[in-house]
Amino acid sequence: MTTTSRTARRLLRYAVLGFASAALVSGISIGWCVPLTLLAKAVAAPAAARSEHPVAVGQPAPPLALPDLAGQIVTLNAYQGRPLIVNFWATWCEPCREEMPLLQQVHNAHQRAGLVVLGISQDSEERLTAVRMYWTQSGWGFPSLLDPDGAVARRYQVFLLPSTIFINAQGVVAAMHHGPINATQIEQYLAKIL
Repeated sequence: MTTTSRTARRLLRYAVLGFASAALVSGISIGWCVPLTLLAKAVAAPAAARSEHPVAVGQPAPPLALPDLAGQIVTLNAYQGRPLIVNFWATWCEPCREEMPLLQQVHNAHQRAGLVVLGISQDSEERLTAVRMYWTQSGWGFPSLLDPDGAVARRYQVFLLPSTIFINAQGVVAAMHHGPINATQIEQYLAKIL
């Protein structure tokens, strides 16, 4: 690793931490959550590892294989031929919890058209019980998968929560949205995959 890349990573780390700290101290709502463990792992990872399978609009969605809340492994291939919304979230992320009812509405409204909504929890291993309890008590009708080490989030270049990826029936990324999403934005993105 060169001195320049080390310096750049340090500056990025300090900038994000400084921004988040300033927002917290001043009481500013930034409207999104920075999973600092994901950010730290991304900054610390070699550039080659970060770009192994970069996600990009117009490119095939990177593969994933994650356990659901019952411990069964779910792959992206299981939804081949169906449009897909993949939402990265966490129980500790207020904007994530606020958009869950909207994702449930979209799931209900477009399920007959074959649309699949998948949540991917970014909660740590220690919080998996809390994730299961939140999901069960909330009654969300779409599946959530567990990504406690953030490996899939990094593959999908998710460093802000919530983040939502729209994948068409051919398995190609049609849109990526980082930060909270509203109904108008979802409908615009859905037009690209339905």
